[in-house]
Amino acid sequence: MSQLLLAQTATPNLRPRRAMQRLSVRRSNHSSAASRASQTACNNGQYETGSVPATAKQQHDEPAASWQKTEAPGSLQSTITVPSSQEQKVLAELSLEELYQRFQADGPVVADHSRRTKQLMKIEETKWVMFCQHREKDPDEELRRGDATLFKVYLVFRVKRSRIKKQSSIMTYWKTLSMVYAQKIRGFMNDCILFDIRNWIHTELTPDFCLDTSQKEKAGLYIEDLALLLNQLWIRDEGTFEHERLRVQHAETLILAGATATRPGALIGSVLYEHWEFQVFPPVEGSKRARLVLIVNLEHIKRTAGDSEPKKFAFREDDMLLYDPIVPALALVFSDNAFLNCFQSAEDIYNLKVPPNQDRIRLLWKEEWRKRPIFRDVVEMPDGTVVSGTKALSYDKERRHLVRLGRSTGFEKQLQWYDLRRGSGKKINEELTPEERNKIMGHRKGDSSTYLTYYMSNFIDRDCQSICFGSAPQQDLIHLAARLQRHDAAPMCLTAEQLAEINEDEDLKALRSTKARAVQAWKDLGYRSKEAATGTAMRADYDRYSKEADKLSKYLKGIRLRQVIETFHTNIHVEEVDRQLRGIKPADIIAPPNIQYDLAERAHVAQLYAAAAKISGADQLHAIRVELVRCISQLCSRRESRSIRQKAQMLARTSTARGTLPIDAEAGWGGETTGGRPRRADMPDRTERNAGSAELICAFCRWQGNHGSADRRRTQRMSNLARHMKLMHLKRLRMPFPCPWPDCEAILGNRQHLASHFRHHGQDLPPSFLR
Repeated sequence: MSQLLLAQTATPNLRPRRAMQRLSVRRSNHSSAASRASQTACNNGQYETGSVPATAKQQHDEPAASWQKTEAPGSLQSTITVPSSQEQKVLAELSLEELYQRFQADGPVVADHSRRTKQLMKIEETKWVMFCQHREKDPDEELRRGDATLFKVYLVFRVKRSRIKKQSSIMTYWKTLSMVYAQKIRGFMNDCILFDIRNWIHTELTPDFCLDTSQKEKAGLYIEDLALLLNQLWIRDEGTFEHERLRVQHAETLILAGATATRPGALIGSVLYEHWEFQVFPPVEGSKRARLVLIVNLEHIKRTAGDSEPKKFAFREDDMLLYDPIVPALALVFSDNAFLNCFQSAEDIYNLKVPPNQDRIRLLWKEEWRKRPIFRDVVEMPDGTVVSGTKALSYDKERRHLVRLGRSTGFEKQLQWYDLRRGSGKKINEELTPEERNKIMGHRKGDSSTYLTYYMSNFIDRDCQSICFGSAPQQDLIHLAARLQRHDAAPMCLTAEQLAEINEDEDLKALRSTKARAVQAWKDLGYRSKEAATGTAMRADYDRYSKEADKLSKYLKGIRLRQVIETFHTNIHVEEVDRQLRGIKPADIIAPPNIQYDLAERAHVAQLYAAAAKISGADQLHAIRVELVRCISQLCSRRESRSIRQKAQMLARTSTARGTLPIDAEAGWGGETTGGRPRRADMPDRTERNAGSAELICAFCRWQGNHGSADRRRTQRMSNLARHMKLMHLKRLRMPFPCPWPDCEAILGNRQHLASHFRHHGQDLPPSFLR
């Protein structure tokens, strides 16, 4: 065979060799460029200690993490080897005969799965190892056997040891195991085995274990629902975020996801500043104000056949400010101060004039911001919860934000990001050609099969009666019937009584009792805390049972909450009909909720959005847009008070229906400024600082950080104040530190120094503060 190959290629063909050389050079340059960018960023202090930009880190570290990792003992040894850039150069210099021998020795090339798929395969591989260890067999040899009977036993083992009882989940387990088999054997599993197992799951496993065969509801969130969510988020929401930047990021993500119908993974945690660009264009005829466009480049698109196809979108201003993507986008940028040019406000951008010799002006980023994520998570720092400079927001956390927002809005269904993708995809499908729809939504098959299978709702949102009978169409009524059900009074969380019922679950009580016995065991041996018992068998038992108890508790709470919500949406309509049959008619106008905002910026944003709905003039709308950008950018640096968050949780649990905080929506803290210290006139007088006062303020909360007004105004007894300052501030502060009181320039070196110095400010801290 090798001689025949050489005979057929007697005339040397340099194209393959040159192509491989070019590929090698490109990979080498790409890797070195990523390394240089990462090293430069770290040297310049642009990133937190031990962190590098997400893109550079993935490009630089992923090969080693994916192919050179050490397998855990007892796990399947990976047989996948991917040549490094140096090996690629060696391949480019081999002769044809040497290449043939090399490729023949390597054997078939396995699929290059995505990172997420590799994670799923690793989990399934671990389950397979556990199964084989239970049977005291070698997992490698057992998998190579390719025995259909053994695979059936494994799936029964998985069903018995899992709380998941859906048929679709078992099918996913089997598909993932078949991929693990393909990676190990370097070949596809026999078609007879695939045919046998697939039919066995449907005909025997499902009825024997009563597996759930129901299909997930393919519901859609439409523009009307998106407007309700955004209105709830900005104006009516009484829930709290760890930091207000998370609220702004959530609003921008909702708008972009609704306008692009893209997969949420392409937006959440994947978009860097280099993927965004603002461009200024000349004004329309009759106007002097420039037009602003946001270019969004979505690069982290789901792969198909090992490749992904990035997409670019352009977003403009919208007359409906509630879902205008430019407003929160500019606010995020201004809060980070990421523009290369020094803009003082959004008005400076709109005052730009495009020169006659060019068609636009591009607004570029500072170099230190290009590789940073736009949607970022929060971290705990010495001065409290702050926004990380490099940590991207996770999909799971943003999903929880959407679930909470949907429940506070009153939707019966637990919202998912794909609901928004389906609703927007339906509008795109109605307006565009199938080819354009597939391009926007990332469907690569070239037909409508993907959209039909996964995105078309089971509810036919068409007036078929009018089409078939020729009667007057009422498409608006049919569309109302197709939308998700909601009710303002729907419960958002479990009450105290319902939580008490969950705590009485026998399995949960058994796990907690076992955990308590582990605690008592290490106490009997003289360990006074779990930190002191680290490394002992009792501590390992404690950690294991704590994890199992928390997991079971979360599972039971989720099931109970879904039952409560379903019961409410069933009973509320019966009760409403009964009231009306008794002659009690509903009110034509529902009084708006009287909501208090802990942050003055939040109150101002709510007022601006409410005012924008009543304005139609372009100039007035633009003024509100500019003011919204300024106010939301300030909101990005604030966080609500802890006491407000605790109060909101308590009210939600003790009330059977959604309550409102009985305070004025326009009230913030009267003397509060935009994120800095309050004005001197708003400071407490000397009587408030009197040493004989029973209640005193915390100077750190009042004049430092980005605390809400409730934390700034809160007064405490002296003993509680000393405990609060030790736990919440002094443990986090690095010595020495400046005195928090305004107009005081003292530098404090330790607790003793602070205690003696605070006497000058009227606070005589107790002796326990020094211990």
